[in-house]
Amino acid sequence: MKGHVRVDFLIKRFPRQANGIINLITISASLFIIGLLIYKGVLEALQEKAVSDTLRIPQKPFKFLVPIGCFALFSELLLDFMENLQNIKPKQKNFR
Repeated sequence: MKGHVRVDFLIKRFPRQANGIINLITISASLFIIGLLIYKGVLEALQEKAVSDTLRIPQKPFKFLVPIGCFALFSELLLDFMENLQNIKPKQKNFR
């Protein structure tokens, strides 16, 4: 279930294509932000050299969890973006 009650109250009043365009804009902004998080997360993880004090466990594998999680979110947003692209296209009528 996606959406926010207050936002859905306003968005549902728009035509289907306008609703799709608004969704594309917000998903595009989200993809950009998550893409930056992935990029910076990978850079931070690659530069990590610290280890835990007691067990001497390297921190690098744990630093990679953030970009991995962001990648999962990025792929989900990308699928939503493609789905909304299909919703914007006007439905074709069969002329027979």
